[in-house]
Amino acid sequence: MPLPSSLGDLTASRATAKRVCALAIMAKAPSMGKSRLRAALSTTETTALSSAFLQDTWQLATCSAFDPVLCFAPATAESEFREVVPAAWITSAQPFVQEGADLTTRVIHAFQHLFAMGYENVALMNSDTPDLPLAALQTAYAHLVTPGSNPGIVLGPTDDGGYYLVGLHRSASLRLAALFEGMEWSTPHVLDDTLARATVMNLQVQLGPPWTDVDTPPDLDALQARLRAAAPNIATRTRAVLVWTAPQ
Repeated sequence: MPLPSSLGDLTASRATAKRVCALAIMAKAPSMGKSRLRAALSTTETTALSSAFLQDTWQLATCSAFDPVLCFAPATAESEFREVVPAAWITSAQPFVQEGADLTTRVIHAFQHLFAMGYENVALMNSDTPDLPLAALQTAYAHLVTPGSNPGIVLGPTDDGGYYLVGLHRSASLRLAALFEGMEWSTPHVLDDTLARATVMNLQVQLGPPWTDVDTPPDLDALQARLRAAAPNIATRTRAVLVWTAPQ
């Protein structure tokens, strides 16, 4: 399927090619903050920053060829999410709650949920890369849906050894446990571990462009440096919060 070349083409494409490719943004309640940033920011500031990250990530997803959908936790925070990203409730794929006691279970459930909705391709991404280029999502979309080049799995690497996105074709839907169970998430080798499992499973792999997620104060400093060099329409909500939280 060719990528839409304009906003009008994107709207028409979503109307005529439903259930092609979903992008679930995996998010926890902004009020829970980011624990590793609390050494540099107050609770109020981490909440504001997490909200801005999610808003910018949602905006990015809606500009892509994917059908964006919010996958949130915990269930009791629905009203908070409705306030932060109200547009998530007026999309073709309704938000749903992350289910499971650990990340592996939540990831598998998110894939199963969207495949059960009829999507042929599903990608999951975090909300820790607010300045991710749109081209990164469009590349992942193209890898997943282009006829004759279906890779089995698409990964968007991060420079800490993880990934900001993982995408699968429906053909892999019965192999989710083999791919993810026992995965040591939040380690410097999770990308390598996933690639090794994909090789054993004979899944063709496509890697998207690498990017940096924001987990620590040095990551936040690096984000600020990137935004100073980026176009002013990139991560606008995050920019506003960073101006507010900057030392005076």
